[in-house]
Amino acid sequence: KSSGKSFQMEQLCKRFKAQNVSILAITHLRSLAKHLSERLGLDNYLTDKHQSLKPNYTDTFICSINSLPKYFNDAVKNNNSFTVIIIDEFEQVINTLFSAEYISSLERVNIITLINHFISNAKYTYLLDADAGKLTKSYANNLKTYKPSLDVYFYSLDTTYKRDVYICTRKYKAYYEILKSLYNDENIIIVSNRRSETSNIFYKLKMFYFDMFGKNLSALRIDGSTSTRPESVKFFNDPTEESKKYQVLVYNQKLMTGVSIESFGHFKKVFGIFSHSIYKGSI
Repeated sequence: KSSGKSFQMEQLCKRFKAQNVSILAITHLRSLAKHLSERLGLDNYLTDKHQSLKPNYTDTFICSINSLPKYFNDAVKNNNSFTVIIIDEFEQVINTLFSAEYISSLERVNIITLINHFISNAKYTYLLDADAGKLTKSYANNLKTYKPSLDVYFYSLDTTYKRDVYICTRKYKAYYEILKSLYNDENIIIVSNRRSETSNIFYKLKMFYFDMFGKNLSALRIDGSTSTRPESVKFFNDPTEESKKYQVLVYNQKLMTGVSIESFGHFKKVFGIFSHSIYKGSI
């Protein structure tokens, strides 16, 4: 999203690690926990899936929301906590907590109890969400009311700048605008909510580009079927620099939150092609 949120999170962790204080970061996805653990230098609860990782409450640690009871089931009883609590993609975390089918009612109660315990005993709490809305702000204000001495911060995307947004209700119109951008030699990003659509767009554009210019289009496709390819792995390791190698980037939900493309100026336009029911959190 290029909101700078991931960079903000990185700076927070670097600052508090330098102070040797304990950190617990919470996210909503296993894959995101793994990605952020590497970027932020935090212990990952998935380091060894065959061995239960027992965190020391003086350490730095990252965990997905649904796994909190597994690793911190004794926290409330023993009054253990962390100095800093960071909840990444806060509204996604809350949405996962209350809507995910793999979280039982009992687990949900335990998770809420743990989050309340950790936040009320932490010195600093950060709620990070590039799309922070009323839910995040309301929760932060309620925390301050509940415990005035608690330092609560929330980070959201700066929307003071303006971008032109065009909505096409016919797919052919969107394709026309995409092809026009390629003809004008503009670098573009194309997002879809369906893997079949990303594949279809990717190959059609490559054929069109070759037919028109007699050369191959420099394009990268990220979805469930390509995420383990060498070029995709390189992209996930350094999305900002790797994205500069391509004229077109096509992806679906596989490129989830936590992957920040900060190659400002490289891509001129972003196109979204969505169909059927769209879950807001996946866009």
